[in-house]
Amino acid sequence: MPGARYQVWGRGYGLADAPKANGEPGQLLNLTAVPARDDAEAARVYPAIYWYSMLKIPDASAFGGTSDIPEKITQSEWLAVVKNRACVGCHQLGQLSTRTLPATLGTRRGMDAARAVGQAAPLMLNPLAGYLGGIPFRYFADWTDRIAKGELPHSKPLRPQGVERNIVVTSWEWGDPKTYLHDLIASGRRDPTINANGPLFSSPEYATDLVPILDPNTHTVGVFKAPVRDEDTPEALGPGHVAIEKPMQPSPYWGEEKLWNSKVNNHNAMCRRQPDEALVVEQSRLLQARIQSPVGQVVPNREERAPTRHSRPQDDEIQLC
Repeated sequence: MPGARYQVWGRGYGLADAPKANGEPGQLLNLTAVPARDDAEAARVYPAIYWYSMLKIPDASAFGGTSDIPEKITQSEWLAVVKNRACVGCHQLGQLSTRTLPATLGTRRGMDAARAVGQAAPLMLNPLAGYLGGIPFRYFADWTDRIAKGELPHSKPLRPQGVERNIVVTSWEWGDPKTYLHDLIASGRRDPTINANGPLFSSPEYATDLVPILDPNTHTVGVFKAPVRDEDTPEALGPGHVAIEKPMQPSPYWGEEKLWNSKVNNHNAMCRRQPDEALVVEQSRLLQARIQSPVGQVVPNREERAPTRHSRPQDDEIQLC
């Protein structure tokens, strides 16, 4: 860990967060586990899936044209959409920000409309509003209503047992609070030895043209500005992007601020063994120049960029390794 002052506390299933203690690497701290006062306090830190599993699913008898659910939809198809298709497959549901709703969104109507928040709302809404006929909104509203009234997950996770307690996980804050990291690239899909022990590259998808880079060996981060052919045109988030210029509904956190402004669809980049040598030299120079700031203090330079070969923005291939 980098030499710095840290706040350390204990957290676990069935526990309340222990008081935070100040410490530095190498210092011995004594932390006291604090039992949760009740099940509700303990459940606040349960994995999101324990909360999302409380979402009710229509009975099998409601499918096949016997209700207002579209006739072609089967129960297994319903489950596929609600559980892991499209955006649901990547974005966590059930954490505090999705299972509880701020007062700014209103009451029951607000619960239905909450899915319209943000610049990606159309794509988030379409599988539910169009394909499933809007019926799931009743179930999501019921889910958040029951949680607001105090209902808790029906099962409790166990704390790590035995050798599970030996696992140590290190995480870094290497992004931007107003954008997101869709994917993480460390090597090549067909050749996992590429970029061994090298930096990690993120895919911020439609959120930004700035590619965050993390060197876990030195605990440093930086960014790479993805170049595009039409850099000087003012339009961003054009056709093909899963985002709109203005949010459908103000965000409880960011209001109507436009957070995403990208011309690159950096969805799932890969490293390859034999990239263009001149490009590698130039990109390596830029990457070394940018990976200098401490974690959490990224100061991007939107002007510095390396040349790449590409046609339209959505067809860009950036050789990161």
